[in-house]
Amino acid sequence: MGEFFIDTEKGELGLEEWKGILDRFPDYAETAVASALKSEGWRLQQIIKYAMLRGGAEGGWAPLSPHYYPLMMAKNRERARAAKIARGVKVRGRSKRPEYVVMEQGGPYGLKPMRKLANAVRYAYDKTIKTVTIGFLDQKKRGMAKKQAEGFKISVTTRMRRMLFAAGFPLAKGTTELTVPPRPIVAPIFAREQKNIVQNIRLKILDNIKRYVSGKFKWSGGDLSA
Repeated sequence: MGEFFIDTEKGELGLEEWKGILDRFPDYAETAVASALKSEGWRLQQIIKYAMLRGGAEGGWAPLSPHYYPLMMAKNRERARAAKIARGVKVRGRSKRPEYVVMEQGGPYGLKPMRKLANAVRYAYDKTIKTVTIGFLDQKKRGMAKKQAEGFKISVTTRMRRMLFAAGFPLAKGTTELTVPPRPIVAPIFAREQKNIVQNIRLKILDNIKRYVSGKFKWSGGDLSA
């Protein structure tokens, strides 16, 4: 019937040794394989996307620091201030009083890590090698997701220390770096779904071929590879 390969690290799946299918159903097999792989690619895309919106796969990721959004707001204020200065606009001096803002958990999914990257999950089918790739296809977004999956450290500069203090998050004197924990998403979902992927594609290929041959009925059982 054919053998599938699944790359859990890169988010790829495809079909190898499928010449027998093409030989037996030359008018339908290629379309059936492509349709099955695209369908499974879409399913996995949705699983990855909504796992990210809910806060991770396999038990969830480490939560965001409670200081994350106040810090982002402070960073955005700094950017806006620098942009005004660059345009020659007179700006007020920075407040010396720490301004700490508490953000509420809003929205249907609350404040979760990597939510902005969820909509960057895509799938693409390569008909030349009969492979569908699922994950972050944009190079920039892929780099961001890989960095988040592995975790990383942020060096604390003097400027950052001042910004953190102004946002109400003073660091201990000896703190030289901040640690962002690993938040993998594609690899754990592919590992969990591996058996489902193989079964789904096999059944979808058979279902498609039967449907194309009959012109109106969907396959509901039996072995077309015999």
